[in-house]
Amino acid sequence: MSHRSNSGHSSQSSRAFLKNILEKLKSHDKDFRYMAVNDFEAKLQSSGFHMEGDSERQIALAIVSLLDDKSPDVQGRAVSCLQPLVRKISQDSLKRIVGTLLQLCTEQKEQEKRDIACVGLKNVIKSVSDEDGPFLVSQCAVPLLNVLDPSSSSSADIQSDLLDVLAELLRRFGPLMIKELPEVQKAVLPQLRATTRSISRKRAVLCLAHLSAVADDDQFAELVKQLTHDASAAADVQDKRTLVQAIGGVAKATGHRIGPFLADLIPVFLGAILLGEQDGGQESDSSDDQLVELKENCFQALETMCTRCPKEVAPFVDQLVEHALRYLVFDPNYAGNSDDDADMEDAFEDAFGDAGDPDFDNVPMGDAPGEDDGWGEAFGSDDEGFDVADIEDDDMSWKVRKSCAHLLGSVVQAYPDRLQHWYEVLATPLVKRFAEREDNVRMDVFTAFSVLLRTTQCDLQRHAGDVHALPYADALISLTSASVQSLHTQLKRTAGSVKRGASLKTRLGAFAVLKELCSVRENALTAENLQVVVPVVVEGLRETNTPLQLLVIRFARLLLESHPPSHFFEHFAALCEPVCLIVSDPHAKQVAADSLRLLTVLSHVLRAAAQSQEGCVPAHADALAKLYAAALLKLKASDVDQEVKECGIAAMCALLAEHGDQLKSELKVVLKLLLAKLQNEVSRLAAVRGLSQLASSPLQLALSPALPTALPLLASFLRKAHRPLKQSSLLALNALVTNYGTQKATQRAHAEIIVEAAALVSDSDLHLCELALRLVIACLRSCDAETTAKLESYVVQLYPRALSLVRSVLLQGQALDRLVELFEVLTAARLDSLGEVRLLHDLLELVGAVHAGDAGDGSSLAAAVDAGSGGGSAASTSSKQMLHTVACCAAAVIVSGSEQHRERVTGVLVQQVLGTSSSKSKSSKSGRSSSKSGRSSKSKQKGEASSWSSLGDPATVVQALLCLGEIGRRSNVGGDAQVVRALLSSFEVGQPEEVKVAGYQALGAAAVGAPELFIPKIMDTLAEQPANRYLLLNSLNELIRALHTQPDVLVPHLDVLLETLFAQSAASSDDEGTRNVTAECLGRLATAHPERLVPQIVAHLDTAPVEMVSTLKYMILEKPHPIDAVLGEHMSAFMSLLKDAEDIHLRRAALLAFSFAAHHKPALVWPLLDETLPLVYKNTIMDETLVKTVSFGPFQHKVDSGLDLRKAAFQCLDNLLEKSILHLDVSEFISHLIIGLGDVYDIRILAHLILIRLAQNPVSRPDLLANLDQILEPLRSTIQAQLKQSAVQQDVNRNEELVRSALRALACISIALEGAKKFVDFDMHVIQSDMSLASKYNTVKAELLGATSSSMEDSSYM
Repeated sequence: MSHRSNSGHSSQSSRAFLKNILEKLKSHDKDFRYMAVNDFEAKLQSSGFHMEGDSERQIALAIVSLLDDKSPDVQGRAVSCLQPLVRKISQDSLKRIVGTLLQLCTEQKEQEKRDIACVGLKNVIKSVSDEDGPFLVSQCAVPLLNVLDPSSSSSADIQSDLLDVLAELLRRFGPLMIKELPEVQKAVLPQLRATTRSISRKRAVLCLAHLSAVADDDQFAELVKQLTHDASAAADVQDKRTLVQAIGGVAKATGHRIGPFLADLIPVFLGAILLGEQDGGQESDSSDDQLVELKENCFQALETMCTRCPKEVAPFVDQLVEHALRYLVFDPNYAGNSDDDADMEDAFEDAFGDAGDPDFDNVPMGDAPGEDDGWGEAFGSDDEGFDVADIEDDDMSWKVRKSCAHLLGSVVQAYPDRLQHWYEVLATPLVKRFAEREDNVRMDVFTAFSVLLRTTQCDLQRHAGDVHALPYADALISLTSASVQSLHTQLKRTAGSVKRGASLKTRLGAFAVLKELCSVRENALTAENLQVVVPVVVEGLRETNTPLQLLVIRFARLLLESHPPSHFFEHFAALCEPVCLIVSDPHAKQVAADSLRLLTVLSHVLRAAAQSQEGCVPAHADALAKLYAAALLKLKASDVDQEVKECGIAAMCALLAEHGDQLKSELKVVLKLLLAKLQNEVSRLAAVRGLSQLASSPLQLALSPALPTALPLLASFLRKAHRPLKQSSLLALNALVTNYGTQKATQRAHAEIIVEAAALVSDSDLHLCELALRLVIACLRSCDAETTAKLESYVVQLYPRALSLVRSVLLQGQALDRLVELFEVLTAARLDSLGEVRLLHDLLELVGAVHAGDAGDGSSLAAAVDAGSGGGSAASTSSKQMLHTVACCAAAVIVSGSEQHRERVTGVLVQQVLGTSSSKSKSSKSGRSSSKSGRSSKSKQKGEASSWSSLGDPATVVQALLCLGEIGRRSNVGGDAQVVRALLSSFEVGQPEEVKVAGYQALGAAAVGAPELFIPKIMDTLAEQPANRYLLLNSLNELIRALHTQPDVLVPHLDVLLETLFAQSAASSDDEGTRNVTAECLGRLATAHPERLVPQIVAHLDTAPVEMVSTLKYMILEKPHPIDAVLGEHMSAFMSLLKDAEDIHLRRAALLAFSFAAHHKPALVWPLLDETLPLVYKNTIMDETLVKTVSFGPFQHKVDSGLDLRKAAFQCLDNLLEKSILHLDVSEFISHLIIGLGDVYDIRILAHLILIRLAQNPVSRPDLLANLDQILEPLRSTIQAQLKQSAVQQDVNRNEELVRSALRALACISIALEGAKKFVDFDMHVIQSDMSLASKYNTVKAELLGATSSSMEDSSYM
């Protein structure tokens, strides 16, 4: 207890308050007593309120005495007041309250007062603090058990009430009642059959469920065996039903623990389901409600077992499905032909063969074709002699059918690996039962069918969305049509009877199933299906029931988006009218936003229809006018919800973007409204996006009237802090400048746009930076020479930020591409102050500054070169990205510049690499010929000389090589012998390592621009310089990486490439780097020509196995590719290399390839798991022969050569668990995971991550529970490990990380196996007994629970 009144200090005001309360509690006026309790309860809520000993005792007794008050209102307030009171009082006062309540519960003869006391005692149990739990158990357990003892003389009513109290005590403090649990079981079990009161039996069942959750293994086994025996032997139906309920409650409370007993339990349940049937298969007494409820309880319990213990239920699942399908049509009140399968099949064929109403079996929901569809009228006529309502009131069979539908849904969810079988066995019966006469049951049938569809959708995702790759594709396609016909029948029937009070559940459920059908795959419904579906959609859109109307709108939108527009041309008029009515209705606020989204999709369909007929026909014009009028009404409205405003703007802009050529006169009206929205802070983001959509329209809408106002506003938005607004404004501006850049209004806004966009050119947000650069480029490209000259001063302001961006080590991807493009545009613009010489000089000065900084003298590289010092040292590792960026930008400037400048600079670059002495003179001479720059010839000569006059400096040579390579990527330099010589010279003996690395990058880049010239050169050099094999292969890899998506380019060179690569792979077995790059080259080539190359790679597995198996990592692509089918034929050959017992490098390469395939294309490995998985498991075990001891003077160190092999094996297991758990024997998987939990640090970390994934997957939890003892033991060793006192800080840090990783795994197990007895004991005796461990564990668990709840909230929101 957090505090005690006898240790607190009460203020004078508290004493006065309590005295006043006590006086009012004794008042004869019930209102005084009521208000006193109410005020006291409110006071108890304050944290600073305390009571003294005597006052506490008096007030506690006074509150308890009010439980016997004459006023029910006062009694209720007193019961409510007990909850906060017990958290504020001492154990002495708590003892008095509990004793008084127990006395009232056990001795009070009036049922009403006894009920009040029991509720009060339950509130005390619920609210008392955890630390007072043992005290409360000691006060309550024995008195309760004495009354519940079979030999007790207490009445059945008292025992029933106390069972309720005992259930609450077990729920709250069950782990503290371990000693009392045998007595509890002894007292509660007889209550299952000792009374005829159903409420008493239910309370006894609840007690046993809570007891089983905390019982140890022996007691749990005893309880389950006793219940199983009693249920099997019970002759009375009511007793058997109660025992079945008890077993079901135990299964729900304990989950996986009941798994080992299901082999004995399930036959008992299956026998109970058939109880009462005669040889003919019919009920002996169809009106026996107890038999019906027994069947219901059996199916409910089986559903729980199937959900919690799928592995143990698997041997019986076919029997479960057989019984569930049999009783899914169980309807004894209409059992004339319930088992007539032939009639059912005929009815099903009639229903789906033509569009008639189905007349399934015994279901009185339809008559002969042409007669009334309402089953109520059909069976409620005077001629029948009975009333349907009376039958429904007496009929309980629907409960059995409902539980069967639940069970079937759970079976599909628990065994998704048997999906093909479920389509063969379950799909058709479920569709037939869409005609179920009871709304509640029909909804559960819809739910079960939806589970089947959602499971199919997941399976389809694993097959990359290819429906024809599914083994049950034909069944799915045919089932779709059958489902649509049946759902159409139900929708027609309920639509006709809704005014007579029929439930809307069926319509909601039917549309939900249709939505699931369309969600499974694109173009799910055929044109014939749409002929049936669209009319009911139109009817649904006219509904007045908001939830139904909203569901229909969303389904209609999905239907239109997932099918070709041409399917809806003939239905467009029918769909358009109700949608426009909904949008125009001012009272339809809840569906307005979704109806506007549907209107947008209708606009797409109308545009496709207009294009197909090459012009807007009158019917289309009328429909367009209706859509426009409805959207305009919402666009003008100012009193609508924010979401509706945004959807109205989006709908109108989409309408104009697609039909602006037919709405030219209306465009001005909309633009005026849009500009007003643009100036409104609330609606401006939606307006910006709408304007962007209009500007991007291929119709080239007349937006000129809006440009003078819109462009400055959009530019000003770039200064706002709201990132989505900045991003949308950049996109809108780019669209406007690109499509309307030549207009005067746009030209006038260019300066402001460039200034505002320049502020976003930074590596702090590369996405916005890329958009800003794209916008500036669009501005410059849309201007003529005169306008560009006027913008020069603004571009100069942007230029320093662009140079600063060049320095960034984060620059990559699209942002880098845009920056390079900017330098191309600046070069082409021929600005006076930013000519090609100036741009090139400034770029190279950036590199010079870095090198000078490396040298430490603070001077620039150019100045150092002028002084003849040779410049700075080679570029540091941190500036490699900048060197690449400078090379790309410099090459863009050179290639985009004048031909003379390109030749001159290329010659200087060549001279820098070759180290000749003529570079300075050539640079000076060339500088005098450069024109169109505002700088003098002297300045140009100095700029070029300062950049290029250094000879032999490695840093300068590196930059020159990179520039040459990028020039070659953008233009063909293969014909220049000096360039080729310069590139190849980087591989000569004696060159620094950084020069060689830059050389292979440059050679590969240059080869991209002229593969026909460079590939033979690379091949020849490979033969002449075997020492540079690795570097030259990297050059080749650069070429193949850039061109492998263009197969035709490489076809002429394919033979020589393959010959060289296969030869190199055979010669590079000792060099891992060479092996890897050779494998990458072959793998990327194979993706371009899979049928030709994959068999050749397989043929070379014997000569170069490591290289060939490594090619798999580059042949397996994330997206579907033609190579997948070819690889599927040869995967077994690759995986056979895992059998190599001698070469650990080969096994590791094969494991890595297998792991890669299991992660990206799991379908490739599924057929091989039976053969390959044992080999993977074998490599998870430490091989002592691979552990060697190395001596370092007096010290010895163990070197584990098999560590990388085991890491690869566990990574493979992790990927298999993530993608292929349904194909694994989880129990065997866990047995090898346990080995990893006791391995070295690196392996343990991996094993913990796998264990977390295992705990988070519901499929694996039964096996996790079964192996919990073996899992917890190595985790115990990890978290309790003690380091030596001499341990260094690195060892301490590693151990802390390992302990936290283990605690995270334990927390995941705790969440997954909540209430598992073994883990509860482990938590109590191992974790919570150590304060430090407990604190870390509780923190980790809180983080996990917080992350789980957040993800659930996000998913529910979406």
